[in-house]
Amino acid sequence: MKTFDSSSQPLVPERQASPAPPLGLTTLADNVGLVLEEISTLEAELDFLEGALPPLKAKIDAAVRPLIDEIIRLRQELVGIVERLLNVAPRRSSLHRDGMDLILHLATDLEERFGVDVRQILNRWNPSSPETEDDEDLEAEDFSWARAETHVPPRPESRQNPKRIPLNPETAGKAIYRSLARELHPDKTRDESERLRRTHLMQNLTKAWRERDLGALLKLLHAHGSDEAKEDALDPASLKICFKGLCETRDQLRRKVRHLRHQGLPGGVVDWLPIVRDPKLFERLLRRQKSLAREELEPLRHWKAQWQSPGGLERFFREVPEEMWDQVV
Repeated sequence: MKTFDSSSQPLVPERQASPAPPLGLTTLADNVGLVLEEISTLEAELDFLEGALPPLKAKIDAAVRPLIDEIIRLRQELVGIVERLLNVAPRRSSLHRDGMDLILHLATDLEERFGVDVRQILNRWNPSSPETEDDEDLEAEDFSWARAETHVPPRPESRQNPKRIPLNPETAGKAIYRSLARELHPDKTRDESERLRRTHLMQNLTKAWRERDLGALLKLLHAHGSDEAKEDALDPASLKICFKGLCETRDQLRRKVRHLRHQGLPGGVVDWLPIVRDPKLFERLLRRQKSLAREELEPLRHWKAQWQSPGGLERFFREVPEEMWDQVV
C-alpha cells in the first residue's frame, strides 16, 4: 500500500495564520517520523479488520438470515392482509384511512431496513389527487426565471496563489534515495552481518525508488537514516509538504479504520475490534443477533393472527395509537 503519492493530489505548504516560530528541520523530521509510525499502525489495523471481518459477518448472516427472511415474509403478509381488508372497506371510513397509513408504515420499514422494493405497494395506495395533478402541471412549466440564483452574478474565478507550488515527488524521491544510498551502501562496511543488513535495505530502497513510492522512501529515511542523511535529503519546505501529505494519508486511514470498527448492527455493536479478537465476545454477539430476530418475530405472528380474525384490525387501531406502531409492528 503506497503511503503518499503527491502526484495524484498536489500538496502545498500551509500558510501560517498567525506569526509563530518556524519548525526546525529536526522537529519536522521528528513529526514526519511520528506520523509514519501512526500510519504503519493504522495500515496494520486496517489489513487485520479487512481480513477478519468478512468471515465473521458471513457467519452472522448465515445464522440470522433465515430469521430475517421470515420477518420479511411476515411483514409482506401483514401488508397483504391489510390490503384485502381495505379493498372491501368504504373508501371514506376511518378503517380505510388508518389502513393506508399502516400500509405505508409497513412498506417503509420493508424498504429502509431490508431493501425490499415497495413501489408497487405505494403506487396502489397513493392515487394521484386533482391537487397533485395540478402540481405536476405547474412543475412542467419553466419557472427558472423566478429562482433567485439565476439573478446572482457569477463569482469571478479565484486566482491561484503563485507561492503554492506542489512538491515534485520525482525530485524529492531522488534526493532521499541518493542520501540513503550513500549512507547505507554495503561496501561501506566490512562486517558480514552488517553487510547483509545493508544489502537488504538497499534492495528495499531501490524497489521504493523504482516504484516512485515516496511514502516508502520516507519510512526508510526515518527508520534507517542518520540525522545527516535526513538533513541532506530534503529541505525544510519539501519536508513540510511531505508532512502535510502524510497527515492527509493518516487522516484517510483513520476514517477507514473507524468505519470498519464501528459498523453497527441491530445488536448495538460499538466496536468490532475486541469482538474480532475475542471468540467469546463474537459468540455472545451471534446469540444476541438471533435473539433480537426471534423477539421481532413473536409480535408479527401475533398481529397476523389478530388481523385475520373478524374485527381484529379495527381492534388494533383502537388499542394501539399510531405513535406506537414503531414499537409494536
